[in-house]
Amino acid sequence: MLGKTAARRASAEFVAILADIVVNQPRPKEIHVIADNISAHKTPQVAEFLERHPKVHLHFTPTYSSWPTRWNSGSPKSSAMSSPVACLPHWPT
Repeated sequence: MLGKTAARRASAEFVAILADIVVNQPRPKEIHVIADNISAHKTPQVAEFLERHPKVHLHFTPTYSSWPTRWNSGSPKSSAMSSPVACLPHWPT
């Protein structure tokens, strides 16, 4: 599992994070990225990246789900992350 954050919640930063994940994972592996459900994760730039990298799959948390809210709140039980992204090199079966 790999976690990354970005200073801004913009599409360009998200694509840069995805590119970094791809570079640092074994090539034959499927990559599943779990991200919160914000518009920056659903732009044409992200769609183009996914077309060029068919082994990368995005999974979005449901709108109004609790874990991104807890991560962004800075509560003592969590890390104050600006935009949580988690990546598994392959989906467990």
